[in-house]
Amino acid sequence: MPYVRIRGSQLVLVHGARHPETKQVEQQILHTWYSRTEAEAAVAAAGRRATVEPILRAELELDHPGIRFDWAKIAETIHQHMHILPDDHGAREARYKDRLRGALVGCVREVAGSSPQAFRVAREALAENRVGLEFLAELVTTQLKLLDRTEHSVRPPSWDRVPREDGQPTGDLEEIIAGQYESGEHERLAGILALLVEAYPRYADGHNYLGLIAFDRRDWATAAGHFERAAEIGRTLFGKRLAKQHYWLELSTRPWIRARHNLGLALAEAGDARRALALADKIEREVGEPGGADEIRNRVAEVVDARSHRRAAKARGHHAGPRA
Repeated sequence: MPYVRIRGSQLVLVHGARHPETKQVEQQILHTWYSRTEAEAAVAAAGRRATVEPILRAELELDHPGIRFDWAKIAETIHQHMHILPDDHGAREARYKDRLRGALVGCVREVAGSSPQAFRVAREALAENRVGLEFLAELVTTQLKLLDRTEHSVRPPSWDRVPREDGQPTGDLEEIIAGQYESGEHERLAGILALLVEAYPRYADGHNYLGLIAFDRRDWATAAGHFERAAEIGRTLFGKRLAKQHYWLELSTRPWIRARHNLGLALAEAGDARRALALADKIEREVGEPGGADEIRNRVAEVVDARSHRRAAKARGHHAGPRA
């Protein structure tokens, strides 16, 4: 069961997971509190006892559906050790605001200070980044509309959290991307995703979507490259010691699982049966997903069979008819 412990000047919520090979219990970090303000915001009064505030509880339970939490005990431990946390929340907020202001100033300087009618290089740069700039304009408009809505809304205790500098795109952005992919706007989406994976180096699903776009274009080599990159990044998003039986219970494993399955299909389509079958075996062994592994094996068999039929038909055509 998860518990709170001290790590340097931070409080971390950890869960013991048994290593699948050594059988030793090792700790998986589920959440970290960096400042006293964040810890105080995480604890909500509930009658005579304190508990972790509902939004954070819901997020953790959604991310880790296979884990049971003793919220009263967690809140009690946070209270007990809150004094070790630095009161630097204001400094973290200031750094975030400075980053946003700096990015805004830089963007305005480059866009407003160079007309595409006066400078060839400005015209080329704007054309090359048109999709990204249009997407940014849409994103800013959406965020400002949300800003207006939150002016008079009730703010939960989790309001005081500060966005992480090495974070991931928000769930809202994920929905936009998924919607554009489903609607078939692949060319524009590829430009947006190229910008996002540069902005978020740990955005595994961004590479997965780029792989899907290439897959739909039957560009198997490019698709496999993106799926491989998505799998590499995805493997860093969850603990190395996470037990295999928890893979399907942890949402953090999904980008890695999706990317490897898609990589197997891309390798099958590319005719690389050896690597595709080896990956299918690893997926079944490491993830315990025979259905996904069998899908890769079946696709390998279909591709090999189709190519055999084409070669046979070509041979028959080559030898048919009288020869001079």
